[in-house]
Amino acid sequence: MSWPSEPPEPRTLADELQRETDPALPSFIGIGPGRTGTTWLHDALSKAVCLPLIKETTFFSLNWDRGIDWYRNLFRHRRPDQIAGEVCPYFSWPGAAERIRKVLPNCKIICTLRDPVARAHSQYKMARCNLFVRGTIDDAIERNPRMIEAGRYATHLPHWFRIFGRENVLVTDFDDLRSDPQRYLDSVCDFVGVARLPLAISGVRKGSRNTYDRAPRSRRIAQNARHLKFKLIDRGFHRTFAALERAGIFDWCAGRGVPFPPLTAEQDSRLREIFRPEIDGLEDLLGRDFSKWRIPRNGSTALV
Repeated sequence: MSWPSEPPEPRTLADELQRETDPALPSFIGIGPGRTGTTWLHDALSKAVCLPLIKETTFFSLNWDRGIDWYRNLFRHRRPDQIAGEVCPYFSWPGAAERIRKVLPNCKIICTLRDPVARAHSQYKMARCNLFVRGTIDDAIERNPRMIEAGRYATHLPHWFRIFGRENVLVTDFDDLRSDPQRYLDSVCDFVGVARLPLAISGVRKGSRNTYDRAPRSRRIAQNARHLKFKLIDRGFHRTFAALERAGIFDWCAGRGVPFPPLTAEQDSRLREIFRPEIDGLEDLLGRDFSKWRIPRNGSTALV
């Protein structure tokens, strides 16, 4: 007489996804936050890894309900010798870390930090160009607190460490990208496990992308371009969307107007006061000096 065998352990969703799709799905994700060179990093990595057909899929935030098959389909062009990855600003999005861990339990995380005041101002200008907000940066922050939330590095970063393990989270500095982009890219390639890619053959410029220095020349054109973006993505015309983006059509529609003014001394000081506890906490968390972020711009009085 033989005893019945023990029933198998139930497989989790993560187990099933790893068994069925690995390595088709990403082995790393650059989580932003936004306005920290995410477009530049996406473009720089495009020659070395398989990236989704559309930049910033927002699958683990806004598009979670579309399901894993929708996400998997965005990597259908991956070659067998490629690893897959994504660059999308999930940093401060509630629940994004847990969703990524559920679907991609072995995922590596890249997080690039930038002066939080400069980052918030850059996000404001982008939102103005895409007609998501009107008025001053103070008006925009009041209507969209996420502009501040994305700069709360000391609040959110420990959560990513807990979910994925400190050794699986690469924290980089936007200033390093600006001052030595090749070295910055080398550190990312080493972390994700691909051969280093010289910028000379990567096809990207050494400077920034999507700077959004001017307001839209025509609100109607900018609004129509924004609607076109969403329609192309919703209907699955991913290659058309990518081609128009590479050609600079959307940037052209969103700019060419009046230059954005710099922050006033009062605006700059007020924002730095908001972020001061986060800067202090980040220095304790990482053991690094971020005093440069306490220095006001536009002649405002230095914070102690």
